[in-house]
Amino acid sequence: ARASADAQGALRSAENAYARGDWVAAAREFKALTNSYPRNSQVWFGYGAAAALSGSLEDAAQGFEAVLRIDPQDARAAYNLGLVRLSQAELALNAARSHSAAAPADIQQEIARLSRDLAPVFSRPAASAPQAQLPAVPAAVQQGFRTQDPARAAAG
Repeated sequence: ARASADAQGALRSAENAYARGDWVAAAREFKALTNSYPRNSQVWFGYGAAAALSGSLEDAAQGFEAVLRIDPQDARAAYNLGLVRLSQAELALNAARSHSAAAPADIQQEIARLSRDLAPVFSRPAASAPQAQLPAVPAAVQQGFRTQDPARAAAG
């Protein structure tokens, strides 16, 4: 009974951190819960969402991939994993553009072409929440994860 009460307290703590917008603490607490509940897809989902909002995109991908290993039909996790990978691609392309001046002409042309081709995907309106409340995370991540309900997700 004590272990169950401790687990419920840890889950409430993770959910409260998420509700406060303390993404780093929420991710840390959800991650700790995954050690106790490695087959609980909702705990992994909470970890992935909190990690994404904290800017830890690789950790977020790990969380959503774990959800999909447990439940391959989880459309929310698949969607969020897509947002994370899209955000990683956007960051990588931005890095390539910032260093393209030193690249050979053919590489510069490829970077420019890829930038043009992906511009409609990467140009999204800003998230509705005030920017001061959000970490420096690509817009695709902010929009996708601001709409999730981690308390409901973690309650499963």
